[in-house]
Amino acid sequence: MLLVFHSFKNDTDTLAFIKNVRHLGVVPPLNLLYVSAWLKLHGVETELLECSALNLDCQSAIDIAKTKKFDFICFTSTNLDFLFVIEWIRAFHKEFSKPIMVGGPGAENYPAEMAEHDSIKAVFHSPAEASMVPWLKSFILDDEWWKVPGTACKYQDKVYVNQAVALPKKFVRPHPDRSILDVSNYYSILSKGFPFTAGMSSFGCPFGCKFCQIRLSPFFIRTACDLIDELEICEKKYGIRELDYFDSNFTVPRQRVFEFAKLYKQRGLTIRWSCRVRSDQIDEELLQVMASVNCAWIGYGIESGDDSVLSNINKTQKGTEHIRKVIQTTKASGIGVTGFFVLGLPGETEQSLQNTLDLITTEPIDYVQISPYWPIPNTPIYDELVKQTGIDIWKLTITQGLRQEDLKLENTNFSVKDMHKFASTIYKEFYFRPSQIIQMTKSITSYSQFKNYFNAGMDVLKGVMLENNSLKTK
Repeated sequence: MLLVFHSFKNDTDTLAFIKNVRHLGVVPPLNLLYVSAWLKLHGVETELLECSALNLDCQSAIDIAKTKKFDFICFTSTNLDFLFVIEWIRAFHKEFSKPIMVGGPGAENYPAEMAEHDSIKAVFHSPAEASMVPWLKSFILDDEWWKVPGTACKYQDKVYVNQAVALPKKFVRPHPDRSILDVSNYYSILSKGFPFTAGMSSFGCPFGCKFCQIRLSPFFIRTACDLIDELEICEKKYGIRELDYFDSNFTVPRQRVFEFAKLYKQRGLTIRWSCRVRSDQIDEELLQVMASVNCAWIGYGIESGDDSVLSNINKTQKGTEHIRKVIQTTKASGIGVTGFFVLGLPGETEQSLQNTLDLITTEPIDYVQISPYWPIPNTPIYDELVKQTGIDIWKLTITQGLRQEDLKLENTNFSVKDMHKFASTIYKEFYFRPSQIIQMTKSITSYSQFKNYFNAGMDVLKGVMLENNSLKTK
């Protein structure tokens, strides 16, 4: 099985978020690593073609693939990157004529529409661990592979969208297969430890934020022992010095944090780690324990500095005053703070944007990541948008190749492009303050870290200059 993680090389002018993400770091494709681990447990050999970390274009990736032996090809896709992915899929299909499978959030949302593409043999709309191995067995045996639960397949010009299949409630995933990685290819602008990797402390989410696709989804919590086992392997087998947990609920359940800290000390670990936490699921006792076992920073999904916007998305987090206190307490505990914000959520106004900017620039936040809001399928906000307009824009993207570069945002006077402009303003106001420049300069411990900061800074400056020029020409 050739697992292909595509890159956006030559496409970076289309969507501004891609450059933003690129300069924040290069993160290993965890979803494909989990797929690899599961397939290997069932006797399937895997190899990763990591085009993102190597910044390969499609043709270069194909040239490398020609040197490898494989029977199947697997891609992953979100909604936003499908137009890029489908071009890669078509090119690989033309060159190799191997069965191509697609999974990921985009496949979950629009399995029938993706399966209409002749270059795709199977779309996995259910968890890979529940559907991939049964599909492979059926395909190899030529036993009605187009009817396997958890998949959508096109057979004899008919698309079969088969019933979904769920994982058992106490399902335990194997650790992601980092043996197929070159760990030296990855870094995070937020990380001081190198080599760097990413991880997940849980899957799914028990909370009901209206803008998020995984809201109220089955919640699989990894045990503290399982997390520590993985950290120990990362540190002692792969020489990894820092791991960032990408899920949003590291402190859920609360008791797991204390068990995690106890085992971390018992194993004699030194690896740095970071995590993402809801600001209403943290307290001073937890922060002290996390700081005692090398927690480098916590990322808070603050989303907005305006209480009415937070209420609109069902993520009040006890209010912005509580959020401010959490930021201050986190810094006082010796743990860094990263704030994640989304611009253009329902109810966004000029004043709410100013409130967000005020929170960002007055609280002791070390780093911020700003994301203009793109409505996501299978969320209440997107469902309301489709109801109001009668148009499912992401379905049109998949079925007609309609490239979404802008969109009027629900219950606001803004478009996505407007939010890109304001994101550039926030980045400039935050990162180019003298105090922030001094702080980041003092934190530099290597040339590579300096280079990453410099590239990110130059990208922000370019974005601001481009926005200023566009305003002058209007």
